[in-house]
Amino acid sequence: MSETAGPYRTSTYYVKADFTVERGKVTADSYEYTDESGSHKQPVAEDMLANAQGGNVDFVGFTMKSANFKNLSDVAQKYTAKLYGAVALTLGEREEVANTILSRDGEKLIVPIYKGTKRGVILIFQIFEDGKLVQIVGTPDPEIGNSTSGT
Repeated sequence: MSETAGPYRTSTYYVKADFTVERGKVTADSYEYTDESGSHKQPVAEDMLANAQGGNVDFVGFTMKSANFKNLSDVAQKYTAKLYGAVALTLGEREEVANTILSRDGEKLIVPIYKGTKRGVILIFQIFEDGKLVQIVGTPDPEIGNSTSGT
């Protein structure tokens, strides 16, 4: 029997989304990414790496930490957001892993990434006004990376 190297661990990045709403539509948005320790991360592959497991495929998780809304309208609506899914593209490589990933719970999702590659990822948020879906918003694409060393 072979021994396992230890429990598998997915690298997770937390997303804080800030939306500005005017007349019922998001007119501006910004996103902040942090890791499990709370350290701020730039949305580039060199700063958002998979936790190398030594295999061919690793995974990067995104979890919505918070969604804040600034309402520029006079009407007091209640806005909320859910992480709906992601679209991922392996950069400079042939596609062999999932490109459309849906969130099962509206808060988190997992993106597969082959060893030695980078993926552009657009996170997609659903925007609700008083509980009714009114808009879909995509992020500027952060890149995620996976080292070739397995460390």
